[in-house]
Amino acid sequence: MTDVYVAYSGGADSAALLTLMHAYAAERRISLTAIHVHHGIRGAEADRDADACSAFCRERGIPLILAHRDVPAYAEKHHIGMEEAART
Repeated sequence: MTDVYVAYSGGADSAALLTLMHAYAAERRISLTAIHVHHGIRGAEADRDADACSAFCRERGIPLILAHRDVPAYAEKHHIGMEEAART
């Protein structure tokens, strides 16, 4: 069986992609998993995003990997900007 992972921010674009991929995967017997990264940048707002992503996936039976990263600490340690640290 093929494994497919979809990055899921919780925004409209990634929700649409995940919804379409969920239907596609079900038709073709593909294993689908969503991945949401909490970057540790936006505090309570990011916590709410992670909770919403969890609920969205739970309601649809989509497995979710919720990863937490301390991007501000990484940026400081490596002397790089926040956006570069988040991408890395």
